[in-house]
Amino acid sequence: MDRAGDAEVLALPRACRTARDRPVVLLMTRVGLRRGETVGPRREGIHFVVGARHLGCSLAGSHRHVGRRDNGTGAWAKSRRSRSVPADFLVVQWVVHPHAPRRAFATNVVEAGAAIDEVQQLAMRR
Repeated sequence: MDRAGDAEVLALPRACRTARDRPVVLLMTRVGLRRGETVGPRREGIHFVVGARHLGCSLAGSHRHVGRRDNGTGAWAKSRRSRSVPADFLVVQWVVHPHAPRRAFATNVVEAGAAIDEVQQLAMRR
């Protein structure tokens, strides 16, 4: 079975064409999630905070719950067992950075065909 080398793993986020793809790549390479587990998260299963007791979770540290569930698309997680996987500081900072949604918005607008000045105006820049 092939394993990606460290240089290849480090190059993956830089090779992503959109800001939206980087968190997916980071979750796969830093947390070890399968692609199907990465792209179908539920907000209630993402605990990227120091303590999640206030969310009803007894696990300490940043983590992501992964499990099988009924999905409207009919897709299933490959793993039959539910589990929680720890998320390191790099993933938490990359995924939950407060500016990330603005970047994703701008990327989506550009991909939809908008000019840079239109993106700047929509994002309230200059």
